[in-house]
Parts: sequence; C-alpha cells; structure tokens
Amino acid sequence: MSVTGVCQICESADARHACDQCGRVVCRDHYDRDTGFCTECARQYGDRETDESGERVGRDERGESPDDWGEPR
Repeated sequence: MSVTGVCQICESADARHACDQCGRVVCRDHYDRDTGFCTECARQYGDRETDESGERVGRDERGESPDDWGEPR
C-alpha cells in the first residue's frame, strides 16, 4: 500500500507507513515494523498478540492474562 502525507505523530516527516491498529499514517521513526503499529499503538498493544479470530491473547501491560480480565473461561 502506498502511503503519503505528513506523519500524524511528529507532524513534520514524510509518512510512508500506515498503522495496522489505528490507521495513522506515520514516518519511519514512528513505525514499529515488528508489530505493524505506530509507536503509540506499539507501546499500548505491542506486547499483546491476537489469535486467528482477532481476539487478544497473552498478557496486558499490567501482566494480567485473559482470565484476569473478567472474561468467561
């Protein structure tokens, strides 16, 4: 996908990437290639993975697992 414009985080560099989480267009410095997220979303969601259905699995930023989130087993 071709992305152009100004980075929506720093508002100065050319945007060449789109965040897979929020859709922001961001520059190279504000894009996390490992997650496909902008640096803001990578910080918030980067340590959580999703399963095939898109449901988050793993631990959140507080170290809690899905069972600790009040979801039924």
